[in-house]
Amino acid sequence: MRAVTGEGVTFLNIPRTYYGLLEPESLVSVDTELRRDGCPSGLAEPLALELVAALRAAGLLDAAGALSLDADAAAIDAALGGVVGYRDAPAATREMVGRVVCRSVYVNLWKLLGPQLSEATYLSIVRNQILIDVQGEDVLLQIFTSVVLQREPGTEAPFLEFIQRVCAECSGAGGAPQPIRPGCGGFGIRNFLTLFLSIEVSKAMLDSERAAEQGRDAEAAFHQRRVRLFTDQLVEANPVLTEISDCMTAEGRALDAGDADAAAEWGRRKDRANLALAECSQKYNRLMGELREEGWGDSDSAA
Repeated sequence: MRAVTGEGVTFLNIPRTYYGLLEPESLVSVDTELRRDGCPSGLAEPLALELVAALRAAGLLDAAGALSLDADAAAIDAALGGVVGYRDAPAATREMVGRVVCRSVYVNLWKLLGPQLSEATYLSIVRNQILIDVQGEDVLLQIFTSVVLQREPGTEAPFLEFIQRVCAECSGAGGAPQPIRPGCGGFGIRNFLTLFLSIEVSKAMLDSERAAEQGRDAEAAFHQRRVRLFTDQLVEANPVLTEISDCMTAEGRALDAGDADAAAEWGRRKDRANLALAECSQKYNRLMGELREEGWGDSDSAA
């Protein structure tokens, strides 16, 4: 649209924490399917920490642990080549490290979908900042624009949502397409909080950039702390949201099967997860309130 008309929309900035980060622990406790013959286990923690530091030093990993989307296997191997423990390790171990590092870009999505999507599709989802929800084997893809039709900066305005539903069984007899089932892929319940926090992260990042451009360093640092709090909340809430979504799916299946006892148990698990989510929200509301009360002081004006 922008190329044709010179105008267009911008899309919501989804934090990379939603998709996955490289944590040293992921190189220590390595999933079995990422290991091969000759690589029976993960790395020792000191070596894992050294490798993460090397990737940061090479500019391939940011402070939060997000791997550059332009980092390929050769660049990763070159960045780690100066680490003796990596350089002298068996080829199978080096290959395992490469697989773990590359998958870190979308590891959170992998935990939801596994091999259901190809690596190229996963990377495309991350590059295009698409949100994912699942219900059983069905997938929901969501993408949101930033606000449109905004009269003045800082005022409320609508945004657009685009969705695509991918059902597990999309063809019937003879290969003919089947109609999309109502609710296929869910309704994005795990993304409600992600959407809100992503909007807040985008606002805080913009506030920080503006303050930095005008030399208000203390204010810029304050807004970066806002970004960190919103991001931490997203990381902490993600597994809880997954639990709620999984419980809803299992509860519905149990009801469809006429298993009232199983449905009741899934309902109780869902209630416990909702309580945990509420406690998480209260925790970060308190922390954000404390941050606002603290502010950024008068150091910028004094300067």
